[in-house]
Amino acid sequence: MSQIDVQQVKDLRAREGISIFEAKRRVEKQRILMAIDEARNFYELRVLVRTLAEKVL
Repeated sequence: MSQIDVQQVKDLRAREGISIFEAKRRVEKQRILMAIDEARNFYELRVLVRTLAEKVL
């Protein structure tokens, strides 16, 4: 979850004309939401939440 897809950021910037920071934020948000949706059970979701908490705190 720590690596940003550079090509997605570039494409988003070209398409919408936004700053690199905004593009990174949107790509990361999309990856997080997809990871939540793809969690197969409570334990995978728990690991994801813990990773996010460590990143924020």
